[in-house]
Amino acid sequence: MTATLTDHKEQQAPLNKAVWDNLRIRMWVISAFLLLFLATILIIAPQIQQRLDRQTKNRLAQAGVSTATLEFDWDYRNLTVSGYLPEGVSPDRLATIMRGSFEPSSALFAQGIRHLRLDLEEGLPVAVSFAEESLLVEVTTDGVDATLEGVVQSDSQRNVLVQAMLASGTDNVFDNLEVQSIADTSSVNKKIDALAALLQQTGPTQVRRSEIKLNEEELYYRVLAKDKNSAQAIESAATVEIANFNVKGGVELLSSNRLNLVAVSDGERMTLKGKVYSDSQHKRLMFAASEAVGAQNVVDNLAISEFQSDAPELVERVDGVAAVVSRFAPGITGDISLSNGELSINAETGSDSVREYLASSTARAHRAGLSLNENITVIKPEEDSVALQSALDGLIAEVRQTVIFSSGDSVLSPSAMQTLDKVALKINSYKGLVVEVEGHTDDVGRAGTNEKLSQSRANAVRDYLATSVTSNQLIAVGYGHRRPLETNDTPEGRQANRRVHFTVLKKPNGLAG
Repeated sequence: MTATLTDHKEQQAPLNKAVWDNLRIRMWVISAFLLLFLATILIIAPQIQQRLDRQTKNRLAQAGVSTATLEFDWDYRNLTVSGYLPEGVSPDRLATIMRGSFEPSSALFAQGIRHLRLDLEEGLPVAVSFAEESLLVEVTTDGVDATLEGVVQSDSQRNVLVQAMLASGTDNVFDNLEVQSIADTSSVNKKIDALAALLQQTGPTQVRRSEIKLNEEELYYRVLAKDKNSAQAIESAATVEIANFNVKGGVELLSSNRLNLVAVSDGERMTLKGKVYSDSQHKRLMFAASEAVGAQNVVDNLAISEFQSDAPELVERVDGVAAVVSRFAPGITGDISLSNGELSINAETGSDSVREYLASSTARAHRAGLSLNENITVIKPEEDSVALQSALDGLIAEVRQTVIFSSGDSVLSPSAMQTLDKVALKINSYKGLVVEVEGHTDDVGRAGTNEKLSQSRANAVRDYLATSVTSNQLIAVGYGHRRPLETNDTPEGRQANRRVHFTVLKKPNGLAG
């Protein structure tokens, strides 16, 4: 009997293990589902709630109902509206507009509202006070949304402005206008009509951004139009003749072809000129110029347009220019200019390798749709340049043995510094020549990382030499792993490729030979 019981327990053990394994799998599946559900709620729910809020307010605006005295409290898809009923609007009317149907079914609520609760009081509260001005309207658009702020005299004036904005093709109109509930005058109505005519030309297909202000004395507009036809339509709409009423402002055309930029280098300093459309575009160009010649050698004459925009086409073209600017290293003279969609590069350099390095930076400009006009001239070395190159080549074996780097760093060893002292003596024998310090890496790692590392190595050598050599005789260029000296298939070969090399260029401007 005992043996039989033991056999039965041994048979149960695998069965219990299988049950527990199956249970654990189910628990993992349930946990994963719950995590996915929680992530969906945390990430997607706020977006749905914001969309519902915009669409609900737009529905009210289209129906001519002011939301100035209403408060909207969302709990995901559940909405509670509190505050004070707009004048002349009943609770049933308000609910019907938001519901989108006369049927009191929650399934028919506008744009996915699950539950609607109204907690409203009739009559305006004492705390609600309108501005002293009888007319003060500010309208802003960003190519997606439009916001109306300020005070008008009547609901009819407010409706005119809201309908004009909707007629422009703007789907998201946020009506924050207050109504003073006073008798509107014909003179003010003319000004409202003038503003409405202008608003109809500021839809998302016509403008990237606009700021428009209206008071009883003035209509002011500042608009960034997408094309020439839109700009002309806006200027035409702004032509208003009303007694004792001024219209002022302007339109700037947002066209990538009108992005004008210039970078000029004298071989040591770089000057940036032109106009960009955002602070980020300005920083991008300044960073590129600093990479090329050092921040201390950059002259910033760039202007930032008051018509702020980071439109993709602008960003892409600024990046295309910046890619070329970043490789306009010291010792390269000339200019880079962007005008009417054409990128021109006029430069003089001292070697074919630098010319190829500079020309290779234009790929991003091609992708940005820019046409290119390249005029990069190589000035061949003179007799003394040949002599210095020969002297530096005589040290090349020692340079390759000592001026080497550990993988991933750009730190000079004491033996490297002793060799560089000998290099400095050779360069100082030819005061009028520029020497390019080339930095190289092995092929371990990403190309972009290697290029930055090679630049750091070239900079380290240049900075050390600059302690005894005139700084404007030296430039540093990183070539990444594009020019291996040995195979990268062995540790010895990779070590040899982590190196620097010296190339004599030409006499820099302003230096005696």
